Amino acid sequence: GGDANGAVEEWETCLAEARLLKLNSAEGAISANLGVAYHTLGDWGLSIQRLTRAVAMARRLCDRAAEGRRLCNLGSAYMCYGQQLLRTAAETSGRQLGASHYQHQLDKAMRLFAGALDISRELGDRTAEARRLGNLGIACRCAAAAAPTDEQRRTLARLAIQHDTDAVTICRVIGDQRSEGRRLGNLGTVYDMLGQKAEAVYHHGAALSIARALGDRRREGRILLHLGNVCYNHPDAELHASP
Repeated sequence: GGDANGAVEEWETCLAEARLLKLNSAEGAISANLGVAYHTLGDWGLSIQRLTRAVAMARRLCDRAAEGRRLCNLGSAYMCYGQQLLRTAAETSGRQLGASHYQHQLDKAMRLFAGALDISRELGDRTAEARRLGNLGIACRCAAAAAPTDEQRRTLARLAIQHDTDAVTICRVIGDQRSEGRRLGNLGTVYDMLGQKAEAVYHHGAALSIARALGDRRREGRILLHLGNVCYNHPDAELHASP
């Protein structure tokens, strides 16, 4: 809205001043904030531009933690930009071309998430490691859904399962139940994509148990919807089909 646009204008003014005064740390921080703000406004082109600069400044300052955060935000911006290209192409030049552009942006996002993951491991930040594994899992799942061949789809889906499974393991070690539930839900979605309905039901069921334990009614409703869709498509699947 207007407040967000006004804040962006003020930050752009501050950014220009930081560049003029060669305040590298301030320039990087303001660029990062602008990248997130443009993302919120749906302007992914400017979001990518500002976040790319923010990453460069973090590298110049050898600030690995900031670099990792900004790489993640940049990866998310590329994913959203790819979705925008897909929608636009479907309305104009055709879905096949849009899918190609989308896949290209997803490839960029996966490289950025992988870079952020390496940094979290280097710094020993297990919370960030789990989050970035989850980001990679989502990107791989989206890439699998858009893959042009069954073999590519299965390969990317297996990668998504690997990343999300690793994320679940870390979430359990650090005691982050909410994130564990999200990753289990993501696993359920990938298994459903692969036609492995029993595994899909099991993982959605595990996510449902966590949502109920946390009293997260909104999350519980979403999971029940997923479970309903899986059970409707595969009525013989049982809730606890996997140990």
